[in-house]
Amino acid sequence: MNTSTLCLHCGAQAATLEDVAAVPVPVETDTYKPLPHYDLAVNTLRIGEEMMEGKGFKVDKATFGLNKTGGRMFGVVSFANGVSGMGLAVGFRNSYDKSMSAGFAIGGRVFVCDNLALAGELVVMRRHTGGILEELRDKLVLTFHKAHQTWESLVTAREAMTRLDLTDDRAHEIMGRAFGRGLLEPRQFLRAAEEWKKPRYEEFSPRNLWSLYNAFTEVYKGLQVHEVMERHVNLHKFTTEIISEN
Repeated sequence: MNTSTLCLHCGAQAATLEDVAAVPVPVETDTYKPLPHYDLAVNTLRIGEEMMEGKGFKVDKATFGLNKTGGRMFGVVSFANGVSGMGLAVGFRNSYDKSMSAGFAIGGRVFVCDNLALAGELVVMRRHTGGILEELRDKLVLTFHKAHQTWESLVTAREAMTRLDLTDDRAHEIMGRAFGRGLLEPRQFLRAAEEWKKPRYEEFSPRNLWSLYNAFTEVYKGLQVHEVMERHVNLHKFTTEIISEN
């Protein structure tokens, strides 16, 4: 299994499974049941391997990140099935500092740049209370059960984005709408505009919606841990709206 630096958010450091396991788990109380970072990471890997092999996918990469205190963890497990340029991906998160609920989302990973295209819904588990470990497995199984359907819709969306050519004016209009929706902050808007004007990857030189989408996800690599999945999921919903208008 290939592992590499997780460059999806700021304020965090790349970590191995051993690093994840080494973070002390908080003490359980009457109202708080911690979900170990390691359990979430390993369950995602194992359940993914078990369920996705029969769908023609194999684990391609697993990456993990921890913030400086270890209180927040974010990871991505990606799967490949021979389709050039993109693979299935599951993003997941957890916290010990009660800053966010544990959760995961499924979508795609763009191989050339490690950008995420998280489609569908962000599956957020309830707060850390009794029974969370059992609920974790049930929701992971259900998520992976729907993975093939998500994959097909993601491939269809990518094809639609590549067919939708954009002028600079139209791209800037879409960026303005995204800013109004809270999908881009002021600095991110400027960086996305620069990514659109001068794409750092040749694959995104065509002037179409797919290139603009990846300009957005490129600037999302500066997000904080707790923002990553929500922003990606909401971007995908927004992009689907753009496709439906054309």
